[in-house]
Amino acid sequence: MSRIRSIALLISLALSCALFLLMAGAASFADEPPVSTAQGLEAWQQVYSVLTHPRCINCHTATHYPQQGDDRHRHFANVVRGPANTGVPGLNCSSCHQKANADSTGVPGGHGWHLAPLSMKEDLMGSLKSAELMPMP
Repeated sequence: MSRIRSIALLISLALSCALFLLMAGAASFADEPPVSTAQGLEAWQQVYSVLTHPRCINCHTATHYPQQGDDRHRHFANVVRGPANTGVPGLNCSSCHQKANADSTGVPGGHGWHLAPLSMKEDLMGSLKSAELMPMP
């Protein structure tokens, strides 16, 4: 089987699965009562609290440096983004942020620690209030 034909088959299979899941999901919601505005706003508050949590937006920043803490202050040691979002030579993110949390120092860790690319910035999310993001009709 040619490479192009294999890719076309995979795309077709993926689209078929997506359509099936969409139809199954629509059928399961058909028997449920509609969601009230209050329920929708409560659900939105839960999503909003995650999107605007400092743990997320400290690295999803529009600046050329990471932020830290609940007050989102500039990262200590004048850490900067660097061309690959991993810091600069001599001060890479992985210099301090190892593969796991460092209990002895409190420095959080994770495999491949880095800033989110600028295309994934959420800085506006951190400065807006929930009501500004989802105005009432």
